[in-house]
Order: sequence, then structure tokens, then C-alpha cells
Amino acid sequence: MTKLDSYHDSIEQSPSDPAEGDLGADINQGGNHSGRLLKQRLELVEDLWETVLKSECPIEQADRLLRLKKLSDPIAVEDEDQNSTSLAIVLLIREMDLAEAISAARAFSLYFQLVNILEQRIEEDGYVSSMTCTDLENDRQSFDPFAPPLASQTAPATFRQLFERLRRLNVPPAQLESLLQEMDIRLVFTAHPTEIVRHTVRHKQRKVASLLQKLQSDSCQSKPEYSNLRLQLEEEIRLWWRTDELHQFKPTVLDEVDYALHYFQQVLFDAMPQLRRRIASALSSSYPDVLLPQEAFCTFGSWVGSDRDGNPSVTPEITWRTACYQRQLMLQRYITAVQDLRDQLSISMQWSQVSAALLESLEMDRLRFPEVYEERAARYRLEPYRLKLSYMLERLKLTTLRNQQLSEAGWKVSLDNVDPDNAIINSIESLHYGSIAEFRSDLELIRNSLVSTDLTCELLDTLLNQVHIFGFSLASLDIRQESTRHSDVLDEVTRYLNLPQPYEEMNEEEKVDWLKKELETRRPLISSEVSWSKSTAETISVFRMLNRLQDEFGSRICRTYVISMSHTVSDLLEVLLLAKEAGLVDPAARKSDLLVVPLFETVEDLQRAPEVMEQLFKEQLYRNLLPRVGEKLQPLQELMLGYSDSNKDSGFLSSNWEIHQAQIALQDLASRQGVALRLFHGRGGSVGRGGGPAYQAILAQPSGTLQGRIKITEQGEVLASKYTLPELALYNLETVTTAVLQNSLVTNQLDATSSWNQLMTRLAGRSREHYRALVHDNPDLVAFFQEVTPIEEISKLQISSRPARRKSGAKDLSSLRAIPWVFGWTQSRFLLPSWFGVGTALSAEVEMDPNQLDLLRRLHQRWPFFRMLISKVEMTLSKVDLELAQHYVSSLGSSENKDAFNRIFEIISTEYYLTKKLILAITGKKRLLDADPALQLSVDLRNRTIVPLGFLQVALLRRLRDQKRQPPMREATGKHGDETRTYSRSELLRGALLTINGIAAGMRNTG
Repeated sequence: MTKLDSYHDSIEQSPSDPAEGDLGADINQGGNHSGRLLKQRLELVEDLWETVLKSECPIEQADRLLRLKKLSDPIAVEDEDQNSTSLAIVLLIREMDLAEAISAARAFSLYFQLVNILEQRIEEDGYVSSMTCTDLENDRQSFDPFAPPLASQTAPATFRQLFERLRRLNVPPAQLESLLQEMDIRLVFTAHPTEIVRHTVRHKQRKVASLLQKLQSDSCQSKPEYSNLRLQLEEEIRLWWRTDELHQFKPTVLDEVDYALHYFQQVLFDAMPQLRRRIASALSSSYPDVLLPQEAFCTFGSWVGSDRDGNPSVTPEITWRTACYQRQLMLQRYITAVQDLRDQLSISMQWSQVSAALLESLEMDRLRFPEVYEERAARYRLEPYRLKLSYMLERLKLTTLRNQQLSEAGWKVSLDNVDPDNAIINSIESLHYGSIAEFRSDLELIRNSLVSTDLTCELLDTLLNQVHIFGFSLASLDIRQESTRHSDVLDEVTRYLNLPQPYEEMNEEEKVDWLKKELETRRPLISSEVSWSKSTAETISVFRMLNRLQDEFGSRICRTYVISMSHTVSDLLEVLLLAKEAGLVDPAARKSDLLVVPLFETVEDLQRAPEVMEQLFKEQLYRNLLPRVGEKLQPLQELMLGYSDSNKDSGFLSSNWEIHQAQIALQDLASRQGVALRLFHGRGGSVGRGGGPAYQAILAQPSGTLQGRIKITEQGEVLASKYTLPELALYNLETVTTAVLQNSLVTNQLDATSSWNQLMTRLAGRSREHYRALVHDNPDLVAFFQEVTPIEEISKLQISSRPARRKSGAKDLSSLRAIPWVFGWTQSRFLLPSWFGVGTALSAEVEMDPNQLDLLRRLHQRWPFFRMLISKVEMTLSKVDLELAQHYVSSLGSSENKDAFNRIFEIISTEYYLTKKLILAITGKKRLLDADPALQLSVDLRNRTIVPLGFLQVALLRRLRDQKRQPPMREATGKHGDETRTYSRSELLRGALLTINGIAAGMRNTG
């Protein structure tokens, strides 16, 4: 899949790529231009690829690889029959021994990753061009008075474009300012196993991207310079070719932490202050009197190192070390920034006044840091800012040293108890920065002194902005755990206490009554002296570690507790009770340091969510423990909506409609109860897990449900595609923010149109029925999925610390996580979770009344939610390859299941053609993606070039699965089978895993 999907500017259609979201989406209506650029620059990339293959592979092998590439290009073989072309590919692959098959997999994987880099560069160039070439006067001159109303505009907008549009629409400054002051955008990085590229390879990719940028820039004019850069590119790609793409070991949780935090270090730390400058610049042009939003209107969270749902590797100790590691990174950045400030602020008291407050603080610092004073006073005697910053550096270094001690000691050990007579520890304890507020206060002291003498310092303003956004913690950690873990703890505790009725024997009403009584009593429930079972002890330790974490780092580091598989009121009260036992919650004092967030995942839970939350909102005990926000100090409730499991449970259409309906019902409930609502969207990378362009997804949210607040997960390959390049990261952050503003300002009744809602309910019901008939009710589906997709091999990829299945050894569908479920279907080119059931639902509606087709077309034009659904299905269908999928079925399916598997394939095939026919009827196009030529070009390129990888994967999977025993096998090779070579099972597995890597790179999707 490609990122060029993002260049569209169609009001009627917004097809999208599920992997990277909305990056570069329609930069100044540049879709066609981006397509031309892709064609032009692709020639360079393909030439580099061919050069590297010829230099790194034996000549005959290189020729066969290039022949494979040519056979996959319908233009190059347009005179040949498609079936004969596929047969030629299969025969060519059969000639390869394992070593050559592995080289082929690596070659096509490299090709796709080079194309991915090329497209990212095109997107970034387009965004930079849009920022530098468009001034406000040009914007105003080109304003289209006939443009559709704000509610119908779905093309991503920059701050400048949106604010000018709002000014033209006479949006009152006070209304915009009120929204900006309440704005709260949170992006949460997660470590689900969807990012399969090694850290080392990512580094190679960045170097190649940098060299490509230089090679294609206007400054590269001379022939010698061009030739030199070209040689550097070849050298870097050859080094990449000789680098192993596969992880040599299963990454630990801390490896995943390091990977996720890489984006903060490389891009986001410096990008966030630029984001604020851009919003300030845009406001000054269109709304000069409107106040800027809070410094931290957009912040970050992380599940990496704190999400323990189904991952036994995430222990309390790991979460503690993750927090220490995050603080270490921030302290290092702040030390560098303060050193830079000290170099810059060389102001002398001989030539400038200094505030009395600063001079007073210098005197206090002299008494606290006599060594620093002795070392620096002579040098900085007349340079007070440098002297103050020297003291600050010392405090930061002491804070760093203390953080290292905390990491080594672990969460159970207090440094106060290590060695009371240790002078070093005592010095650190009294002189380090105890909180980010102390550090920020010192910086503000310097800024106030500068301002009092008519001076400003951009470096200082930038650092202060970073301090507001990142603090010492960098990103807030969300704890996540499955609901039954908490009920199991309380059941064990009640049985130990010999209560008349153990917890699990109570019904829901009895549980709620008992939990409320326990919350209101001061008596402790859980003894620290008892030897609990391993699972119970672990769960209790999480809460105790969390209390220690907040004491040491402040509540900002970890205040949210997400309960997956939330079903009932008791699920939330259980967590509050366990938090009370750890000292995090005090109902008597109406105090809580923990925000409990239910995650509603299945369709049944989404439907029941309003009822559950209404019961909680009516409990004064519960309302008292919610944090207060905004001018009205309303209680804030965060709710998480799960896309992955609801999709796996009921299919794409039903899942999206139930989530849409749940949002409306929950917002209506919150408004009636006087509660502020923050919706947390658990979106994955693929369409089957809620993925797609973030901009269109936000605009498609029901009117009135955002109100300036949103929280979104950023997962897997999405991180690499959005946050690897600085300008693309800025573009993503800017357009997410403008989408939240636009949705929050638009008030329309489209979501309340009764006939439309009734239509969607019918569509969702029929879609769900057809999806479940195949996925859940067909007894052969699990075997089909196991055999014709590489699901078992995927589980052997060393890509995540988290198991692919919830229950070890289980082979049933319920135990399989949603991510590998989507990954398996994507690899085999079915992409079933993202579209199956849609065609049957639409067809039934049209068959019932042919006039309904006109209504569906009208919905596609006018209703952002429906337009988003159709565009996602259209994009996904464009990537399905049933011919290749049938090859998986015929080659990998067992003989005893042949008839059953053929019947399943026929069901899928019929649904595909039916869905495609109706999608084209609704969009009014002849081909899928006709409304977005750039995306269409990119998808076509990938679809045809990925074919050899699919045939290679099938061949390797077949050899691997035929070899039942671990001992090596001898295999005939060569054209006539007159040569043999011995291969072990591990070698065959390695080859299969390399094809998985390659297809993932080509599809731009894993899970």
C-alpha cells in the first residue's frame, strides 16, 4: 500500500490507506502531481534496485529476479495471457533453490521499501511546498465562494487554511477561542506486533531517504555532485542488502520501549514547538485577538511497557524501569538544551539590568551549591544568566543520577532507606529537581527577567514549550489489564477472609453493593502479609507500584487505568477498590489519583455501554472520584472504544456502525448527566482494526461528540509512516488538530436523520449476519485460516514481546488476537476482515427497493460517516487479489479439506464481486479508486509487483509444512532436478518469514 492515497481532494470521495493514515493527504490538491512525480522518480529507484541486484547477486540469479519483476508487470507482458504469466512465475520459482528463493524475497522486499521511502519524500516535499508557497493573500484571493459548507469539506486543512475558512464563514472569535482553550488531543503510542522492520533497517532507510532528498533537490545541479550522491546511494543500499532484515531474537518489552521512544528523540521533541508556532502564525493572520491554546494542547501517551493485557512480560518492575528510562531521555535532552542556553545568554550586568528575583535566586543557589559557585563564579561573575544556568545544570545532573539509582533499585526500594548515612544520596535527595514544576519555575524566572529588560529568547521559549508538553516523563503511561484479572483477585481475597459469600458467587447487583461498601470503609481489605497466588500477587503489586510511581514521578507519569473487556459496573468499581487498597483512591476525601477507563470492545458491550455508564454516573461515590475540567469544572470521564475485537466479532460494517451509535448515545448521556466526555479511539493500522486517514476518521465522528477532546492510539507501522520524517510528522499533527477543531465547530443533524439511521441499522445487521455465518458459524473456517494463511509462521516472527494468542496452545478463533487475524488475511491477499459482508448488506437493500441506490449515493455525497465507510471498503477491495488468494487455497489446503475450502473460497469470491459492483455503483466510477489517480497508480504498482512474493511465500510454506520433522531434508534443485541440497526446517522457516516481511512492506499493512 502507498501513502499517495493521501493526495486526494474529492468532496465526494476520500479513499484512504489504512497503514499510514492521512499522511500528506491532498496537499494543495496535489494528487495528480504526486502521481506524475511517482512515475518520474520511480525510474531512479528501479535503476538503483537493478544496479544493486546485479552487483550483489550472481548474474544468472539477477537475471531471473529481473525476469520475475517483468512478469509481474502487465504492461511489460501485455501480449501474454494472464494465466500463462502466472504459470511462468510459478515455473521460474520452482527453478530456484532455497538460497535463491530467499534472495528473491529479500529483493522484492527491498524494492517495496525503496518505493515507500520515495513516496514519503514526495509527501514531505508537497507539504513543505504548501507551507512555503502559499501566503495569506494568495489564500484569500483563491477562496472559493462556491465551496461546500464546512460539514462537507473532508480534505485535510492546515491551520492557515482552516482559520481563513472559519473567518470567511463568520465563526465568532469568542467561540473559536473557547474551543482552543478546552482543546485536549492525546496521541498514544502502542507496541502491538504490527511493526516488523528492525531498528537497524529503519536507520538504513533514514539514510537512504536523506540521500534521495539531496539527489532530487534543486541544489544538486552539477553532474559530479549528482554522480557522487548516486554512488553514495548505491553504497548505502548495498550495505542495507547485506543487513539481516529479521530480528535475531524476540524483542523484550524494553526493546519495544526503546523503539517507540525513538520517534520522540528523532522527531517529536523538536517538532512540537514548531506546531505551536504554526498555530500562532495562522491565528495572527485570521484571528489576531484570539488567545493561543494551552502550551500542552497536544500531548502523548504510551502503552509500551505498561500494557499488560495478555502480556506476562510486562511486570511492575518493567513498568517502573520504563518510567525511569523515559525520564532519563528527557533529562538528557534538557541538559543539552540548558547548555545551549548558557552559550547563548551571555548577557553582562555591565550592559543590562537583571530582575531582583533572579539575583535573589542566585544567592540561594550559592549557598546550596558552593562547589558550583567556586568553579563558575570567577568566570560568570558579571554574567548572571550563565551562572543561573550552571546551577540548573548541576540540579539536572543530580536528578539524572538519582533517576539511575531509582532504576537500579527498583520500585520496591526507597532510596531513603538504602543508606541514611550516605552523603552522596543525601546530597542528591536535597538538591535534585523534585518535580518538573521546579525546573519550569527556574526557566520562567529567566524569561521574566529577560522580558523585564525588553529581551526575548526563542531558544528559551522553545524549551519552555517542550517542558510543558513532555515534562520529565516524556509520555504518560496507560496501564491496561483485562477485567477478569481484578475479579479473580477479589474472589481469592474474599475466600481467604471466609466471607459468607465469595465474590464470584455474587450476582452483579450483589457485587456492586459489596464493592460500594468496601470503598466507603476505612478498613483495609488486602493484607500485605498473606502469600497470595502468583496472578493475584502480580495484580496487587501493579497498584502498589503505581502508587510509588506517582509519589516519585508525579501523577502525570501514569494516571490512566484501562480495563479491557469491560462489561459491567462492577468491572470499574473493582479497579477503584484495588486502587483504594494501594492508597491511590480515598473516597472519604473525594480524592482519586487514578482515572479508570472502561474499554468496550465487543458489539454487545458497545450496545450496553450507555446503560453501564448511566448507572455509574448516578452513583455520587463514583462521580466524586472523577477529575474536574474546564471553566465549569465538570467531572471528566474517559471511555475507550475498541475497533479490533468488535470487527473480528461482527465484521467491518457492523463494528463501525455500533461504535458510531455508541458515541452518540454516550455523549447524549454525558450531556444529560453534566459530565465531560473524552473518547479514546483504539484504532489500529489496518481498516479491519479501525485504521485509515486520521483526518477523515475524526471528521466522520458524530457531531457534538468531540468538543475539542480526543485520544487516539498510534500503532505499529503507523508510527514509522507518520513520524519518521519531521515535516510529515508536523503535517500529521497539524491536520489531526484542525480535524478536531472542524468537527467540534460543525453542528449538523446528519447523524440524527432517522431514515439514514434505520438504513444503517439494517445494513449493519445484514452484514453482521453474513460475516458471522462464515467466520463464526462455518465449522471449516478455522482450519481454512490455519492452512491457507501464514498465521502459524507469523507467530514465529520475532516482532513482539506479546504472544499472538491469548491462551497458549489454543487453536480456536476466540483465542487469536485481532492483530494476527488481520495480518494473516492480508498476507494471503484476501483482506477479508475489512470488507466481507458489506456487499450482501448493500445488495439486500437495493433488491428490496432499487431506489435505495440513489439514497446510498446521496449518503456517500453528504454524510461523512458513510463516505468514510465506502472509501475504506473501496481502498481495501483494490488491494484484494483473488487469483493469488486461490493459489494459496489450492497449494496450501489439505486434500481432506479440499471440497470444504473450495466452498469457502466461493463464498468469499462471490461476496467480493458483489461488494465491488455495488461500491462502483455508489461512487459512480468505472474502476476502484478512479477518484484518486495517484492512489490508484500506487496501488496498481504494488499489486502487480507483489505477485512474485505471494507465489514465493506459497512455495516456501508448502516445503516448510511438508517437512514434519526437525532433521534436515534433501531437496532436488536445478532445472532437471539433478542436483540436491540439504535444508533444515529453520532455513525454510527463515525463507517464509522473509516473504512475510516483503509482503508487509509491499502492502504497507500488517495488522
